Amino acid sequence: MGSTPQVSVLKGTNRPLVLGAGSRRLHELYSRNAASYPHHTAFIYEDIRGNVRETTYKEAEDTSNRLARAILAAVSRDITGQPKANSDGDFIIAVALPPSDDLVFTLLAVWKAGAAYLPLDAASPRDRTKHILNESKPVLIITQSGNESDTAFGNMPALSYEKLFSLAEPLEASKLREDEILTSSLGDPIEMVLYTSGSTGLSKGVRVKKSSILNRLQWQWYEVPYLPQEKTFVFKTALTFVDSVSEIWGPILCPTDLSDGPRTLLIVPKEITTNPQRLLTLLNKYKIGRLVLVPSLLKAILLYTGLSKENADLLNNLKIWICSGEPLAPSLALQFFRSFRTGSHVLYNFYGSTEMMGDVTYHAMKTSDDIAVDNKVPIGVPLDNTAIYLLNNQLQPVPMGEVGELFAAGLNIAAGYVNGRDANRFIPNPHAVDPDFRFLYRTGDYAKLVKGTLLFERRTDSQVKVRGHRVDLSEVEAALIKCPEVQKGIVLCHNPGEPDQQIVAFVKPEDGVEVAPYDIEQKMTSGVPKYAIPQVIIVKELPYLVTEKSTGRHSCGSTGI
Repeated sequence: MGSTPQVSVLKGTNRPLVLGAGSRRLHELYSRNAASYPHHTAFIYEDIRGNVRETTYKEAEDTSNRLARAILAAVSRDITGQPKANSDGDFIIAVALPPSDDLVFTLLAVWKAGAAYLPLDAASPRDRTKHILNESKPVLIITQSGNESDTAFGNMPALSYEKLFSLAEPLEASKLREDEILTSSLGDPIEMVLYTSGSTGLSKGVRVKKSSILNRLQWQWYEVPYLPQEKTFVFKTALTFVDSVSEIWGPILCPTDLSDGPRTLLIVPKEITTNPQRLLTLLNKYKIGRLVLVPSLLKAILLYTGLSKENADLLNNLKIWICSGEPLAPSLALQFFRSFRTGSHVLYNFYGSTEMMGDVTYHAMKTSDDIAVDNKVPIGVPLDNTAIYLLNNQLQPVPMGEVGELFAAGLNIAAGYVNGRDANRFIPNPHAVDPDFRFLYRTGDYAKLVKGTLLFERRTDSQVKVRGHRVDLSEVEAALIKCPEVQKGIVLCHNPGEPDQQIVAFVKPEDGVEVAPYDIEQKMTSGVPKYAIPQVIIVKELPYLVTEKSTGRHSCGSTGI
């Protein structure tokens, strides 16, 4: 008899959710730490002028309790006086605040009120914001002072944080009673809703469950544990990105017996995050030991620190580097290890998406020998309580070594999209009987299993990742063609997955029309986010540069551009 062929299925460690499993909501883990270490500093916020505010666990606990009561008094209600959940049965509170300690107090308060938080990006196109609000139907919007009457909010109730704080000041600071909070009918409540980054199409709201967040955090606490010397952690990722979840909640929700005592969260303003020199100086000041970043930021940091020994010394404390959000090129990983020759630095490559709680597989590199398999940085192996399936068109596992479409299952998988959109992305799992694995999420990625580790191959569509944002090149191309000066155009990704990847648009103008590339790029900003604007190149005829590499028909290799 012949042997049974090995198939491309990988399962992570089965680790029960014992940490916080008895808590109904995640904020209860914070409250436990606040009770154990009330006077320990929980949050540090240093603004762009260097002014510093510190808040203890107890102070933040009391403030968020008061804010939660003020939120409950302000939410919209139906004619019977009851708060009205949206079509999914979720109570959502939209938060449009910049990074600060006030933002984190607000997020804690939203959870304590029994709701899920929905981040809004003030820099997003107005049509995107309107779509998000009209679809998700939050019971309250919390924004900056002066923005309460923003027309994008429509008739939805909106309060500035300053007003909310003034309403909260006279309220009780004690723990909220069960009869005070919004009650979800879900046994596994939705803790947040994150709308996927997109280019021009309608973005989708991902409903993230408590168990998904807890599973992702618990895996991190065990497999990438906090080191004894790590006392302060940084929150620098935009709240609209799923990577912000582990940055914010990992340190301050971690049970203290796993982390050698309580931890402190350093909150960084956006103006500093986008400036490598100021960011590294701040990280060095607070002895930050780990950093989550997209490969493009890693490239910028390595470039900056390579300019002088003084710059390089700013990285002395950073030992754990986690790349996520876009493909990591072997050349960049090799540059990392050439920059750090002490042997004490670890580089991780995380793979996932918002629908999979940010990360569903990982690959750890301790030396340059760990970088590549088949000339690619692996996306690795599954996290705890998750499974990866590489399937064919009949949803059957492909033989090991063959390319299949990547499906994920397990606790990291979201509860679906707001309003049940695109339900075909979450399908019944024919390969599992465990209820925690009953759904498969179709990622839209192709991968293969080689030497026990996963290698990303390409997308099934024209989507690429740019600084962590999803960009559908076909949508960008559609927006390009709408420009009246454009007769024909094609949008490509030059060197996809490489450190120098770039979105490029080749444009043939209308006959007799003279137009500058800059003018077309500016016109596209009305309907395309800044990160998705291509570099426009004017041509007399469209070149035949299209290949099948990585992003389907919308990609090109080295073309001399």
